[in-house]
Amino acid sequence: LPDEQQLTIVLYFYGDYALAEVADVLHRTESRACQIKQTALATLRKLLRGKIDR
Repeated sequence: LPDEQQLTIVLYFYGDYALAEVADVLHRTESRACQIKQTALATLRKLLRGKIDR
């Protein structure tokens, strides 16, 4: 994942940051932080699906 997506996932899921807090760290709007999180999750799902199907 790109750095911004990695940071979003780490802060949100491991750091227990609220989405508004993630947005502040990234200097983005909350809406954009949500988009970044969703894109990262979609990418991770694709990657994991490929590994599980093998």
